[in-house]
Amino acid sequence: MAKDDELELSSDGGKQGGKKGLLLIIVGVIVLVAASVGATLFFTGALGGGEEEGAGEHAAAEPTEQPPKYLDLNPEFIVNFENQNRVSYLQVDIQVMSRDGAVIKALETHKPRVRAELLMLLSTQSYEQLRSREGKEKLAADIRQTLNDILKKETGKQGVEAVYFTSFIMQ
Repeated sequence: MAKDDELELSSDGGKQGGKKGLLLIIVGVIVLVAASVGATLFFTGALGGGEEEGAGEHAAAEPTEQPPKYLDLNPEFIVNFENQNRVSYLQVDIQVMSRDGAVIKALETHKPRVRAELLMLLSTQSYEQLRSREGKEKLAADIRQTLNDILKKETGKQGVEAVYFTSFIMQ
């Protein structure tokens, strides 16, 4: 009877030992496949490693472009301007775009000067110039240049990329 008990124990133990061995083999294969995939991704550069020679220099030469930031130069600007010996006025809302948050902050800091310079520029415009799209585009370019000149004097760098009119009324 002792021999029968031993046989039963060894046959049960063998089945459990076989299941454990098979489980270890499956886990080992999964770990090897995962390591292989990870190494492949690493060396091809998909995970940031294994850069080819010179690739790092190329990446450093291209700055990452920041999202645009906008500043509303509110309240709107209202100025009198020349219109064939009649008094006319211009009311315009201006938005400024830059990708540098420091530029937006500097414009906010120097807002009194910005508004004064832009009021002077707007008041020198003529009705005939501003009637056409080209005249409005030239005015936007002049405003951009004026703002960049102010920034250059005050901060040592420029950075206004675009000027947008969100409202433009002439009467």
